[in-house]
Amino acid sequence: MSNDLFKRIARSTAKGGLILFIGTFLSKILLSISSILIGRLLGPDAYGVFNLSLTPGRFLFIFTGFGITISLVRYLSLYQEKEQHRDIMRVLKTAFTFQVIVSLALSIILYLFAGEFSIWLINRPDAAPYVRLTSIWLFWFVIYSTLNNAFYGLGMMKQASIHVTLQSILRLAIAPSLIVLGYGVIGAIAGHIASFLFSSIVGVGFVVIYIKRRTVSGEVGETPIFEFDLLRDMLIIGFPAYFPTLVSNFMWVYRNYIMSLFTTDYDIGNFLAAFYIFTIFTILLEPIHNTLFSSFSRIDLDADRDTAVKLLRYSIKYGVLAIVPLTFFAMFFSREVMVVVFGWKYKNAYPYLILLLTNYLYMGLGRVTLPSFFKGIGETRILFRAGLINLGISVPLYYLLMPYLSIFGIILTMIISGFASILYQFIHASRLFPGSFNFQEIFSIYIASFITGFTLWLLRQVFYIRHTWGNLFLYFLLFIILFLVVLPLARGITRADIHNFEAAYRDFPMINKIIYLLARFEEKIMDIFRIE
Repeated sequence: MSNDLFKRIARSTAKGGLILFIGTFLSKILLSISSILIGRLLGPDAYGVFNLSLTPGRFLFIFTGFGITISLVRYLSLYQEKEQHRDIMRVLKTAFTFQVIVSLALSIILYLFAGEFSIWLINRPDAAPYVRLTSIWLFWFVIYSTLNNAFYGLGMMKQASIHVTLQSILRLAIAPSLIVLGYGVIGAIAGHIASFLFSSIVGVGFVVIYIKRRTVSGEVGETPIFEFDLLRDMLIIGFPAYFPTLVSNFMWVYRNYIMSLFTTDYDIGNFLAAFYIFTIFTILLEPIHNTLFSSFSRIDLDADRDTAVKLLRYSIKYGVLAIVPLTFFAMFFSREVMVVVFGWKYKNAYPYLILLLTNYLYMGLGRVTLPSFFKGIGETRILFRAGLINLGISVPLYYLLMPYLSIFGIILTMIISGFASILYQFIHASRLFPGSFNFQEIFSIYIASFITGFTLWLLRQVFYIRHTWGNLFLYFLLFIILFLVVLPLARGITRADIHNFEAAYRDFPMINKIIYLLARFEEKIMDIFRIE
Protein backbone atom coordinates (compact mmCIF):
# COMPACT_ATOMS: atom_id res chain seq x y z
CA MET A 1 0.00 0.00 0.00
CA SER A 2 1.40 3.35 -0.95
CA ASN A 3 2.22 6.09 1.50
CA ASP A 4 -0.60 8.15 -0.01
CA LEU A 5 -3.07 5.40 0.77
CA PHE A 6 -1.68 5.19 4.30
CA LYS A 7 -2.38 8.90 4.69
CA ARG A 8 -5.90 8.41 3.32
CA ILE A 9 -6.63 5.68 5.86
CA ALA A 10 -5.10 7.79 8.63
CA ARG A 11 -7.29 10.77 7.68
CA SER A 12 -10.44 8.65 7.45
CA THR A 13 -9.58 7.07 10.80
CA ALA A 14 -9.10 10.50 12.34
CA LYS A 15 -12.36 11.75 10.81
CA GLY A 16 -14.40 8.74 11.91
CA GLY A 17 -12.73 8.75 15.29
CA LEU A 18 -13.48 12.44 15.83
CA ILE A 19 -17.15 12.09 14.91
CA LEU A 20 -17.47 9.01 17.07
CA PHE A 21 -15.56 10.70 19.88
CA ILE A 22 -18.00 13.62 19.90
CA GLY A 23 -20.96 11.25 20.12
CA THR A 24 -19.26 9.01 22.67
CA PHE A 25 -18.14 12.00 24.72
CA LEU A 26 -21.66 13.45 24.89
CA SER A 27 -23.09 10.01 25.59
CA LYS A 28 -20.65 9.20 28.38
CA ILE A 29 -21.05 12.61 29.99
CA LEU A 30 -24.83 12.22 29.99
CA LEU A 31 -24.61 8.61 31.17
CA SER A 32 -22.23 9.72 33.90
CA ILE A 33 -24.65 12.39 35.04
CA SER A 34 -27.54 9.92 35.05
CA SER A 35 -25.49 7.29 36.93
CA ILE A 36 -24.38 9.91 39.45
CA LEU A 37 -27.98 11.01 39.97
CA ILE A 38 -29.16 7.41 40.27
CA GLY A 39 -26.37 6.65 42.75
CA ARG A 40 -27.07 9.76 44.79
CA LEU A 41 -30.86 9.30 44.79
CA LEU A 42 -30.77 5.59 45.63
CA GLY A 43 -27.79 5.59 48.03
CA PRO A 44 -25.07 2.90 48.15
CA ASP A 45 -27.36 0.04 49.28
CA ALA A 46 -30.10 0.47 46.68
CA TYR A 47 -27.53 1.38 44.04
CA GLY A 48 -25.84 -1.95 44.70
CA VAL A 49 -29.19 -3.78 44.34
CA PHE A 50 -29.91 -1.93 41.08
CA ASN A 51 -26.62 -3.06 39.57
CA LEU A 52 -26.92 -6.60 40.88
CA SER A 53 -30.37 -6.88 39.29
CA LEU A 54 -28.81 -6.34 35.87
CA THR A 55 -26.37 -9.21 36.44
CA PRO A 56 -28.60 -12.09 35.16
CA GLY A 57 -29.32 -10.14 32.00
CA ARG A 58 -25.62 -9.52 31.49
CA PHE A 59 -25.01 -13.22 32.06
CA LEU A 60 -27.45 -14.21 29.32
CA PHE A 61 -26.05 -11.51 27.05
CA ILE A 62 -22.92 -13.66 26.96
CA PHE A 63 -24.85 -16.14 24.83
CA THR A 64 -25.95 -13.64 22.17
CA GLY A 65 -24.04 -13.25 18.96
CA PHE A 66 -20.94 -15.36 19.59
CA GLY A 67 -18.92 -13.00 17.43
CA ILE A 68 -21.61 -12.04 14.91
CA THR A 69 -21.20 -8.33 15.69
CA ILE A 70 -17.42 -8.57 15.24
CA SER A 71 -17.84 -10.26 11.86
CA LEU A 72 -20.46 -7.64 11.06
CA VAL A 73 -17.90 -4.84 11.40
CA ARG A 74 -15.22 -6.75 9.50
CA TYR A 75 -17.42 -7.82 6.57
CA LEU A 76 -19.22 -4.49 6.23
CA SER A 77 -15.93 -2.56 6.30
CA LEU A 78 -14.45 -4.85 3.64
CA TYR A 79 -17.50 -4.77 1.36
CA GLN A 80 -17.91 -1.03 1.83
CA GLU A 81 -14.30 -0.48 0.71
CA LYS A 82 -14.95 -2.63 -2.40
CA GLU A 83 -18.45 -1.14 -2.95
CA GLN A 84 -20.05 -4.59 -2.93
CA HIS A 85 -23.50 -3.39 -1.85
CA ARG A 86 -25.35 -6.65 -2.45
CA ASP A 87 -23.01 -8.45 -0.06
CA ILE A 88 -23.60 -5.69 2.48
CA MET A 89 -27.35 -6.38 2.35
CA ARG A 90 -26.80 -10.12 2.78
CA VAL A 91 -24.64 -9.59 5.86
CA LEU A 92 -27.03 -7.08 7.43
CA LYS A 93 -30.13 -9.25 6.99
CA THR A 94 -28.50 -12.47 8.19
CA ALA A 95 -26.91 -10.84 11.25
CA PHE A 96 -30.05 -9.02 12.40
CA THR A 97 -32.34 -12.00 11.85
CA PHE A 98 -30.08 -14.17 13.97
CA GLN A 99 -29.73 -11.57 16.73
CA VAL A 100 -33.48 -10.98 16.98
CA ILE A 101 -34.23 -14.71 17.31
CA VAL A 102 -31.52 -15.35 19.91
CA SER A 103 -32.24 -12.24 22.02
CA LEU A 104 -35.99 -12.95 22.06
CA ALA A 105 -35.41 -16.53 23.22
CA LEU A 106 -33.03 -15.47 26.00
CA SER A 107 -35.38 -12.70 27.17
CA ILE A 108 -38.18 -15.24 27.58
CA ILE A 109 -35.84 -17.51 29.56
CA LEU A 110 -34.88 -14.63 31.86
CA TYR A 111 -38.51 -13.71 32.44
CA LEU A 112 -39.60 -17.28 33.24
CA PHE A 113 -36.67 -18.11 35.52
CA ALA A 114 -36.07 -14.75 37.20
CA GLY A 115 -36.44 -16.27 40.67
CA GLU A 116 -33.84 -18.94 40.04
CA PHE A 117 -31.41 -16.41 38.57
CA SER A 118 -31.90 -14.16 41.60
CA ILE A 119 -30.96 -16.98 43.95
CA TRP A 120 -28.09 -18.62 42.10
CA LEU A 121 -26.43 -15.65 40.37
CA ILE A 122 -26.76 -12.72 42.78
CA ASN A 123 -27.79 -14.37 46.07
CA ARG A 124 -30.67 -11.88 46.40
CA PRO A 125 -34.03 -13.77 46.26
CA ASP A 126 -35.93 -10.54 46.96
CA ALA A 127 -34.57 -9.05 43.72
CA ALA A 128 -36.61 -11.44 41.52
CA PRO A 129 -39.18 -8.76 40.45
CA TYR A 130 -36.33 -6.48 39.39
CA VAL A 131 -34.61 -9.27 37.47
CA ARG A 132 -37.87 -10.20 35.71
CA LEU A 133 -38.25 -6.59 34.56
CA THR A 134 -34.75 -6.61 33.06
CA SER A 135 -35.82 -9.29 30.56
CA ILE A 136 -37.21 -6.46 28.43
CA TRP A 137 -33.91 -4.63 28.67
CA LEU A 138 -31.96 -7.70 27.53
CA PHE A 139 -33.78 -7.88 24.18
CA TRP A 140 -33.34 -4.22 23.33
CA PHE A 141 -29.76 -4.13 24.60
CA VAL A 142 -28.82 -6.82 22.07
CA ILE A 143 -30.53 -4.93 19.23
CA TYR A 144 -28.88 -1.68 20.33
CA SER A 145 -25.40 -3.25 20.39
CA THR A 146 -25.90 -4.88 16.97
CA LEU A 147 -27.01 -1.58 15.46
CA ASN A 148 -23.92 0.19 16.77
CA ASN A 149 -21.61 -2.38 15.18
CA ALA A 150 -23.48 -2.12 11.89
CA PHE A 151 -22.92 1.64 11.90
CA TYR A 152 -19.19 1.17 12.59
CA GLY A 153 -18.82 -1.30 9.73
CA LEU A 154 -20.70 0.92 7.27
CA GLY A 155 -18.70 3.98 8.26
CA MET A 156 -21.91 5.64 9.52
CA MET A 157 -20.16 7.30 12.45
CA LYS A 158 -22.63 10.19 12.49
CA GLN A 159 -25.56 7.80 12.92
CA ALA A 160 -23.61 5.85 15.55
CA SER A 161 -23.01 9.07 17.48
CA ILE A 162 -26.68 10.04 17.30
CA HIS A 163 -27.67 6.54 18.40
CA VAL A 164 -25.53 6.41 21.55
CA THR A 165 -26.24 10.04 22.46
CA LEU A 166 -30.00 9.53 22.22
CA GLN A 167 -29.83 6.51 24.52
CA SER A 168 -27.94 8.50 27.15
CA ILE A 169 -30.35 11.46 26.90
CA LEU A 170 -33.34 9.20 27.41
CA ARG A 171 -31.73 7.46 30.40
CA LEU A 172 -30.92 10.80 32.00
CA ALA A 173 -34.43 12.12 31.45
CA ILE A 174 -36.40 9.05 32.53
CA ALA A 175 -34.56 7.04 35.22
CA PRO A 176 -33.85 9.81 37.80
CA SER A 177 -37.36 11.23 37.26
CA LEU A 178 -38.97 7.90 38.11
CA ILE A 179 -36.80 7.58 41.24
CA VAL A 180 -37.84 11.06 42.39
CA LEU A 181 -41.48 10.09 41.82
CA GLY A 182 -40.98 7.30 44.35
CA TYR A 183 -40.40 4.22 42.18
CA GLY A 184 -36.90 3.56 43.56
CA VAL A 185 -35.00 0.66 42.02
CA ILE A 186 -37.92 -0.23 39.73
CA GLY A 187 -37.89 3.33 38.38
CA ALA A 188 -34.14 3.14 37.73
CA ILE A 189 -34.55 -0.15 35.82
CA ALA A 190 -37.57 1.11 33.87
CA GLY A 191 -35.69 4.23 32.78
CA HIS A 192 -32.75 2.04 31.78
CA ILE A 193 -35.03 -0.11 29.63
CA ALA A 194 -36.83 2.81 27.98
CA SER A 195 -33.56 4.41 26.88
CA PHE A 196 -32.46 1.30 24.95
CA LEU A 197 -35.94 0.64 23.54
CA PHE A 198 -36.56 4.07 22.00
CA SER A 199 -32.98 4.64 20.80
CA SER A 200 -32.99 1.20 19.12
CA ILE A 201 -36.19 2.07 17.25
CA VAL A 202 -34.45 5.16 15.88
CA GLY A 203 -31.37 3.08 15.00
CA VAL A 204 -33.50 0.58 13.08
CA GLY A 205 -34.90 3.55 11.17
CA PHE A 206 -31.36 4.56 10.10
CA VAL A 207 -30.66 1.05 8.78
CA VAL A 208 -34.00 0.87 6.92
CA ILE A 209 -33.26 4.20 5.23
CA TYR A 210 -29.81 2.95 4.23
CA ILE A 211 -31.26 -0.23 2.70
CA LYS A 212 -34.08 1.57 0.87
CA ARG A 213 -31.71 4.08 -0.71
CA ARG A 214 -29.54 1.35 -2.17
CA THR A 215 -32.53 -0.72 -3.27
CA VAL A 216 -34.21 2.21 -5.05
CA SER A 217 -30.94 3.27 -6.72
CA GLY A 218 -30.55 -0.22 -8.16
CA GLU A 219 -27.23 -0.88 -6.39
CA VAL A 220 -28.58 -4.15 -4.99
CA GLY A 221 -31.18 -6.68 -6.02
CA GLU A 222 -33.28 -9.00 -3.92
CA THR A 223 -31.38 -10.83 -1.18
CA PRO A 224 -32.52 -13.59 1.22
CA ILE A 225 -33.53 -12.54 4.71
CA PHE A 226 -31.29 -15.23 6.19
CA GLU A 227 -28.42 -17.37 4.85
CA PHE A 228 -27.21 -20.24 7.00
CA ASP A 229 -23.87 -20.64 5.17
CA LEU A 230 -23.11 -16.95 5.63
CA LEU A 231 -24.00 -17.17 9.31
CA ARG A 232 -21.64 -20.13 9.72
CA ASP A 233 -18.78 -18.20 8.08
CA MET A 234 -19.45 -15.19 10.32
CA LEU A 235 -19.39 -17.37 13.42
CA ILE A 236 -16.14 -19.06 12.37
CA ILE A 237 -14.46 -15.67 11.86
CA GLY A 238 -16.08 -13.86 14.77
CA PHE A 239 -16.16 -16.32 17.66
CA PRO A 240 -12.39 -16.45 18.43
CA ALA A 241 -12.32 -12.64 18.54
CA TYR A 242 -15.53 -12.58 20.59
CA PHE A 243 -14.17 -14.98 23.18
CA PRO A 244 -12.36 -12.27 25.23
CA THR A 245 -15.64 -10.31 25.32
CA LEU A 246 -17.43 -13.46 26.40
CA VAL A 247 -14.85 -13.90 29.16
CA SER A 248 -15.23 -10.24 30.17
CA ASN A 249 -19.00 -10.55 30.43
CA PHE A 250 -18.71 -13.84 32.31
CA MET A 251 -16.22 -12.25 34.72
CA TRP A 252 -18.63 -9.35 35.30
CA VAL A 253 -21.32 -11.83 36.31
CA TYR A 254 -18.96 -14.07 38.29
CA ARG A 255 -17.41 -11.08 40.05
CA ASN A 256 -20.83 -9.82 41.14
CA TYR A 257 -21.73 -13.32 42.36
CA ILE A 258 -18.55 -13.54 44.45
CA MET A 259 -19.18 -10.07 45.87
CA SER A 260 -22.75 -11.03 46.77
CA LEU A 261 -21.34 -13.90 48.88
CA PHE A 262 -18.51 -12.15 50.70
CA THR A 263 -19.36 -8.46 51.05
CA THR A 264 -22.21 -6.04 51.73
CA ASP A 265 -24.40 -3.99 49.42
CA TYR A 266 -22.64 -0.88 50.80
CA ASP A 267 -19.19 -2.12 49.74
CA ILE A 268 -20.56 -3.22 46.38
CA GLY A 269 -22.06 0.23 45.85
CA ASN A 270 -18.73 1.91 46.63
CA PHE A 271 -16.84 -0.45 44.32
CA LEU A 272 -19.33 0.08 41.49
CA ALA A 273 -19.08 3.84 41.90
CA ALA A 274 -15.28 3.66 41.54
CA PHE A 275 -15.64 1.15 38.71
CA TYR A 276 -18.01 3.49 36.90
CA ILE A 277 -15.47 6.31 36.99
CA PHE A 278 -12.90 3.81 35.75
CA THR A 279 -15.13 3.04 32.76
CA ILE A 280 -15.61 6.73 31.95
CA PHE A 281 -12.30 6.46 30.12
CA THR A 282 -14.20 4.63 27.40
CA ILE A 283 -15.08 8.12 26.19
CA LEU A 284 -11.68 7.94 24.53
CA LEU A 285 -11.20 4.18 24.29
CA GLU A 286 -14.36 3.28 22.37
CA PRO A 287 -13.74 5.64 19.42
CA ILE A 288 -10.11 4.48 19.27
CA HIS A 289 -11.09 0.81 19.29
CA ASN A 290 -13.98 1.00 16.84
CA THR A 291 -12.31 3.24 14.25
CA LEU A 292 -9.05 1.26 14.36
CA PHE A 293 -10.96 -2.02 13.96
CA SER A 294 -12.65 -0.64 10.86
CA SER A 295 -9.36 0.79 9.50
CA PHE A 296 -7.30 -2.38 10.05
CA SER A 297 -10.09 -4.41 8.37
CA ARG A 298 -9.44 -2.49 5.14
CA ILE A 299 -5.79 -3.56 4.91
CA ASP A 300 -4.64 -6.51 2.78
CA LEU A 301 -1.91 -7.85 5.05
CA ASP A 302 -0.12 -9.84 2.33
CA ALA A 303 0.29 -6.80 0.07
CA ASP A 304 0.44 -4.01 2.66
CA ARG A 305 2.29 -5.41 5.67
CA ASP A 306 4.51 -2.34 6.07
CA THR A 307 1.47 -0.07 6.19
CA ALA A 308 -0.16 -2.29 8.83
CA VAL A 309 2.96 -2.12 11.02
CA LYS A 310 3.22 1.65 10.58
CA LEU A 311 -0.43 2.21 11.42
CA LEU A 312 -0.13 -0.09 14.44
CA ARG A 313 2.99 1.71 15.73
CA TYR A 314 1.41 5.16 15.55
CA SER A 315 -1.89 3.89 16.97
CA ILE A 316 -0.18 2.47 20.05
CA LYS A 317 1.82 5.62 20.70
CA TYR A 318 -1.12 7.97 20.24
CA GLY A 319 -3.32 5.71 22.37
CA VAL A 320 -0.77 6.08 25.17
CA LEU A 321 -0.69 9.85 24.63
CA ALA A 322 -4.49 10.04 24.90
CA ILE A 323 -5.02 7.82 27.97
CA VAL A 324 -1.92 7.60 30.18
CA PRO A 325 -1.71 11.31 31.20
CA LEU A 326 -5.38 11.31 32.24
CA THR A 327 -4.81 8.07 34.13
CA PHE A 328 -2.00 9.53 36.23
CA PHE A 329 -4.01 12.67 36.95
CA ALA A 330 -7.02 10.64 38.11
CA MET A 331 -4.77 8.46 40.29
CA PHE A 332 -3.07 11.38 42.03
CA PHE A 333 -6.38 13.22 42.53
CA SER A 334 -8.61 10.19 43.08
CA ARG A 335 -10.26 11.44 46.28
CA GLU A 336 -11.35 14.70 44.64
CA VAL A 337 -12.61 12.80 41.60
CA MET A 338 -14.76 10.46 43.73
CA VAL A 339 -16.24 13.29 45.80
CA VAL A 340 -16.96 15.52 42.81
CA VAL A 341 -18.60 12.73 40.82
CA PHE A 342 -20.55 10.75 43.44
CA GLY A 343 -20.50 12.91 46.57
CA TRP A 344 -19.09 12.58 50.08
CA LYS A 345 -21.03 9.36 50.75
CA TYR A 346 -18.57 7.64 48.38
CA LYS A 347 -15.40 9.32 49.68
CA ASN A 348 -13.98 6.02 50.98
CA ALA A 349 -14.05 4.48 47.49
CA TYR A 350 -10.98 6.38 46.22
CA PRO A 351 -8.45 3.56 46.96
CA TYR A 352 -10.55 1.32 44.71
CA LEU A 353 -10.30 3.91 41.95
CA ILE A 354 -6.51 4.17 42.20
CA LEU A 355 -6.06 0.42 41.82
CA LEU A 356 -8.63 0.14 39.03
CA LEU A 357 -6.87 2.83 37.01
CA THR A 358 -3.71 0.72 37.05
CA ASN A 359 -5.30 -1.30 34.24
CA TYR A 360 -4.95 1.67 31.88
CA LEU A 361 -1.20 1.75 32.38
CA TYR A 362 -1.03 -1.24 30.01
CA MET A 363 -1.70 1.08 27.05
CA GLY A 364 2.00 0.97 26.18
CA LEU A 365 1.72 -2.80 25.65
CA GLY A 366 -1.12 -2.29 23.19
CA ARG A 367 -4.22 -2.37 25.36
CA VAL A 368 -7.18 -1.45 23.12
CA THR A 369 -4.98 -1.18 20.00
CA LEU A 370 -3.87 -4.83 19.71
CA PRO A 371 -7.40 -6.31 20.01
CA SER A 372 -8.54 -3.96 17.23
CA PHE A 373 -5.51 -4.89 15.14
CA PHE A 374 -5.83 -8.66 15.50
CA LYS A 375 -9.57 -8.56 14.79
CA GLY A 376 -9.01 -6.33 11.77
CA ILE A 377 -6.38 -8.56 10.14
CA GLY A 378 -8.22 -11.77 10.99
CA GLU A 379 -5.73 -13.13 13.57
CA THR A 380 -8.55 -13.89 15.99
CA ARG A 381 -6.94 -17.05 17.38
CA ILE A 382 -4.51 -14.85 19.35
CA LEU A 383 -7.43 -13.08 21.01
CA PHE A 384 -9.07 -16.42 21.76
CA ARG A 385 -5.99 -17.67 23.59
CA ALA A 386 -5.64 -14.33 25.40
CA GLY A 387 -9.21 -14.77 26.60
CA LEU A 388 -8.39 -18.25 27.88
CA ILE A 389 -5.45 -16.82 29.85
CA ASN A 390 -7.71 -14.19 31.40
CA LEU A 391 -10.33 -16.79 32.28
CA GLY A 392 -7.81 -19.27 33.70
CA ILE A 393 -6.33 -16.68 36.04
CA SER A 394 -9.51 -14.83 37.05
CA VAL A 395 -11.78 -17.70 38.09
CA PRO A 396 -9.54 -19.16 40.84
CA LEU A 397 -8.04 -15.82 41.97
CA TYR A 398 -11.43 -14.16 42.52
CA TYR A 399 -12.51 -17.02 44.75
CA LEU A 400 -9.17 -17.23 46.59
CA LEU A 401 -8.59 -13.52 47.22
CA MET A 402 -12.10 -12.19 47.79
CA PRO A 403 -12.70 -13.84 51.22
CA TYR A 404 -9.46 -12.34 52.59
CA LEU A 405 -9.07 -9.03 50.75
CA SER A 406 -12.73 -8.23 50.02
CA ILE A 407 -13.05 -5.65 47.19
CA PHE A 408 -9.27 -5.29 46.98
CA GLY A 409 -9.08 -8.98 46.05
CA ILE A 410 -11.46 -8.34 43.16
CA ILE A 411 -9.40 -5.44 41.84
CA LEU A 412 -6.06 -7.22 42.30
CA THR A 413 -7.38 -10.14 40.26
CA MET A 414 -8.46 -7.75 37.49
CA ILE A 415 -4.98 -6.22 37.40
CA ILE A 416 -3.14 -9.57 37.25
CA SER A 417 -5.41 -11.24 34.69
CA GLY A 418 -5.56 -8.13 32.50
CA PHE A 419 -1.78 -7.82 32.46
CA ALA A 420 -1.29 -11.49 31.57
CA SER A 421 -3.78 -11.26 28.71
CA ILE A 422 -2.31 -8.15 27.09
CA LEU A 423 1.24 -9.39 27.65
CA TYR A 424 0.41 -12.49 25.59
CA GLN A 425 -0.91 -10.29 22.76
CA PHE A 426 2.11 -8.02 23.01
CA ILE A 427 4.56 -10.94 22.68
CA HIS A 428 2.81 -12.16 19.54
CA ALA A 429 2.60 -8.69 17.99
CA SER A 430 6.30 -8.05 18.66
CA ARG A 431 7.27 -11.36 17.08
CA LEU A 432 4.96 -11.26 14.06
CA PHE A 433 5.25 -7.53 13.37
CA PRO A 434 8.69 -6.22 14.37
CA GLY A 435 8.91 -2.46 14.70
CA SER A 436 5.36 -2.03 15.99
CA PHE A 437 6.50 -0.59 19.33
CA ASN A 438 8.66 2.49 19.84
CA PHE A 439 9.49 1.94 23.49
CA GLN A 440 11.65 5.02 23.90
CA GLU A 441 8.89 7.44 22.92
CA ILE A 442 6.21 5.44 24.75
CA PHE A 443 8.23 5.37 27.96
CA SER A 444 8.85 9.12 27.61
CA ILE A 445 5.11 9.74 27.69
CA TYR A 446 4.84 7.72 30.92
CA ILE A 447 7.67 9.71 32.46
CA ALA A 448 6.15 13.05 31.46
CA SER A 449 2.74 12.01 32.81
CA PHE A 450 4.11 10.78 36.15
CA ILE A 451 6.34 13.83 36.70
CA THR A 452 3.44 16.18 35.96
CA GLY A 453 0.99 14.36 38.22
CA PHE A 454 3.42 13.90 41.10
CA THR A 455 4.56 17.55 40.96
CA LEU A 456 1.00 18.82 41.21
CA TRP A 457 0.18 16.30 43.94
CA LEU A 458 3.04 17.77 46.01
CA LEU A 459 1.79 21.28 45.27
CA ARG A 460 -1.69 20.30 46.44
CA GLN A 461 -0.30 19.35 49.86
CA VAL A 462 0.72 22.98 50.32
CA PHE A 463 -1.89 24.86 48.32
CA TYR A 464 -5.37 23.37 48.67
CA ILE A 465 -8.65 25.07 47.80
CA ARG A 466 -11.33 23.99 50.24
CA HIS A 467 -13.96 23.85 47.49
CA THR A 468 -13.52 20.39 45.95
CA TRP A 469 -14.83 21.35 42.50
CA GLY A 470 -12.54 24.37 42.33
CA ASN A 471 -9.57 22.37 43.56
CA LEU A 472 -10.04 19.65 40.92
CA PHE A 473 -10.60 22.14 38.09
CA LEU A 474 -7.55 24.23 39.01
CA TYR A 475 -5.19 21.28 39.18
CA PHE A 476 -6.56 19.73 36.00
CA LEU A 477 -5.88 22.98 34.16
CA LEU A 478 -2.37 23.16 35.65
CA PHE A 479 -1.84 19.51 34.70
CA ILE A 480 -2.59 20.18 31.03
CA ILE A 481 -0.26 23.19 30.89
CA LEU A 482 2.60 21.52 32.73
CA PHE A 483 2.24 18.30 30.74
CA LEU A 484 2.48 20.19 27.43
CA VAL A 485 5.76 21.67 28.67
CA VAL A 486 7.24 18.44 30.04
CA LEU A 487 6.19 16.21 27.11
CA PRO A 488 8.64 17.55 24.49
CA LEU A 489 11.37 17.86 27.14
CA ALA A 490 10.97 14.15 27.89
CA ARG A 491 11.06 13.41 24.12
CA GLY A 492 7.50 12.05 24.27
CA ILE A 493 6.47 13.94 21.13
CA THR A 494 8.42 14.71 17.96
CA ARG A 495 8.06 17.14 15.09
CA ALA A 496 6.89 14.21 12.95
CA ASP A 497 4.04 13.60 15.42
CA ILE A 498 3.03 17.24 15.19
CA HIS A 499 2.96 16.98 11.40
CA ASN A 500 0.84 13.81 11.63
CA PHE A 501 -1.73 15.50 13.87
CA GLU A 502 -2.03 18.53 11.61
CA ALA A 503 -2.38 16.36 8.49
CA ALA A 504 -4.98 14.06 10.08
CA TYR A 505 -7.29 16.90 11.13
CA ARG A 506 -6.74 19.18 8.14
CA ASP A 507 -10.39 18.80 7.05
CA PHE A 508 -11.77 19.99 10.41
CA PRO A 509 -11.36 23.79 10.61
CA MET A 510 -12.35 24.14 14.27
CA ILE A 511 -10.25 21.21 15.50
CA ASN A 512 -7.41 22.14 13.18
CA LYS A 513 -7.16 25.57 14.80
CA ILE A 514 -6.76 23.99 18.23
CA ILE A 515 -4.21 21.52 16.86
CA TYR A 516 -2.37 24.40 15.20
CA LEU A 517 -2.08 26.36 18.47
CA LEU A 518 -0.95 23.30 20.43
CA ALA A 519 1.54 22.40 17.68
CA ARG A 520 3.09 25.86 17.69
CA PHE A 521 3.34 25.74 21.50
CA GLU A 522 5.13 22.38 21.41
CA GLU A 523 7.44 23.54 18.64
CA LYS A 524 8.26 26.66 20.67
CA ILE A 525 9.32 24.50 23.62
CA MET A 526 11.43 22.38 21.26
CA ASP A 527 13.07 25.49 19.79
CA ILE A 528 13.87 26.97 23.20
CA PHE A 529 15.55 23.79 24.38
CA ARG A 530 16.95 22.95 20.92
CA ILE A 531 15.10 19.67 20.62
CA GLU A 532 14.98 18.13 17.16
